[in-house]
Amino acid sequence: MGTDEVVAWLEEVEKIDTLIKGKEDKISEIMDLATKITASIDGMPRGGGGISDKVGDNALKLAVLSKEKEDLEKQKNYIIKTLQKLPVNEFKVLYREYVLYMNQKEIAVDLHYTRFTIRRIKQKALKSLGEILKVAT
Repeated sequence: MGTDEVVAWLEEVEKIDTLIKGKEDKISEIMDLATKITASIDGMPRGGGGISDKVGDNALKLAVLSKEKEDLEKQKNYIIKTLQKLPVNEFKVLYREYVLYMNQKEIAVDLHYTRFTIRRIKQKALKSLGEILKVAT
């Protein structure tokens, strides 16, 4: 697998994180709405406009959104587990850039390396990851 393909594969983490955030926002929105919906306690009919349907619909939406979020988290965890197959220094660089969204200057400071060293490690890591992904597919 070429370097460009590996980078595109790693950039999926950001897309996954965006989707997870969207699911979390929607779950929060439904939970807020659900706490405002109150059913009749005494069982006497009132012109509630189908409150029980709203509760059921929201419960179903929450279940679907939670499952979708869980599936996205599994995809992200698969990427991280694959990164963990790299040598430690290579893992540290790619993890910080593609999972923690740090730039190369921040990574260099964090790992006490020069930016040149970070670039060199990254290029080696991308090649190593390409080999790992080639075997995995």
